[in-house]
Amino acid sequence: MNGFVQCRLATSCLALGLASIASASGAPAPARFIDGSAVEIAPGDWDGGFAFPGVYCLRFPVPEEARHRVSGLFNGTSTSLVRVEYDSGLEMSVVSSIMPAPLDSRQDHARQIESAREVDALLPEALYRFSVADSAMGPVMRRHLANAVSRMPSHLDPFPIAIAFHDMPAGHYRSIAELREFSRWPDRYEVTVYPPVPNPTSAPEIELVRQIAASFADGLMQSLQDCTGAFPARDPDAALP
Repeated sequence: MNGFVQCRLATSCLALGLASIASASGAPAPARFIDGSAVEIAPGDWDGGFAFPGVYCLRFPVPEEARHRVSGLFNGTSTSLVRVEYDSGLEMSVVSSIMPAPLDSRQDHARQIESAREVDALLPEALYRFSVADSAMGPVMRRHLANAVSRMPSHLDPFPIAIAFHDMPAGHYRSIAELREFSRWPDRYEVTVYPPVPNPTSAPEIELVRQIAASFADGLMQSLQDCTGAFPARDPDAALP
């Protein structure tokens, strides 16, 4: 197990990592979403702040260990993705998408739950589970994946916009991912944490990695909700900056 994950297994170290998500007074202006951007990050060059003006803002944790950030638009301009890659192999992503008209947040969530149930019926529990929790922005769909592919073929949308799975024998794990999806009309948000997995691995190690990923996903979601909730909901007819 690499050093990053070993560090996060300690309660104190994990708390320090999650604490860095919180916004600090006097922090520099956040990095802005740019379509087609790919940025190499040197230690100390970024404090984790990131914003898609008018759509969302948040702070990524442990920015001193981030090494690469990519962002882009998909499905025309209706879907955005930013992915931060860390020295350890950890990846964290934020996706925003525009709800199809004429759905509201409640209807959109119901549709997402129906879709999740259909997937849940097709895939074994070891690969895919979902649950629902409350949040300041309403219900959150929590998806728990195993053996999901983080690098999609070039002709497909990237993970987590599109999801495929490695073909692995039962009980073998190549990846773990934690996803949180919620909305505030007219936008839907999803945060994803994709941590490195030790090789070879054991069931207890996988459970520890999943707990770490879940903690980061919940923290990333909280940061997005706290920051984004501080400004008015977006007018879907207004042009974005």
